[in-house]
Amino acid sequence: VVQASKHTVALRLRRPDTQAWLHLSWHPVAARVCLGRPPSRGAPAEAFSFGERLQTTLRGLILVDVLMTVEFERVAELRFKGGLDGPLEWSVWCEVMGK
Repeated sequence: VVQASKHTVALRLRRPDTQAWLHLSWHPVAARVCLGRPPSRGAPAEAFSFGERLQTTLRGLILVDVLMTVEFERVAELRFKGGLDGPLEWSVWCEVMGK
């Protein structure tokens, strides 16, 4: 997990043969959930506590599902487990809502 700005975090998704970055942004004008390039990491002095906390919480977990519970809703739920057969451990909700 890298928090590139106060409105955006990026989750590194890894597979044995490749990796991708899932960007979650709640920016008032440019809110989005998308796959993209690796984020810029910035200076260590610019570390954001939310990104650090999210990284600690999600470390070692597997993203098993992404849901939009209501059609045309602007809320996405990302579900994480410790293993494919294990119980759901964490959900991250992202509301994509711009002005």
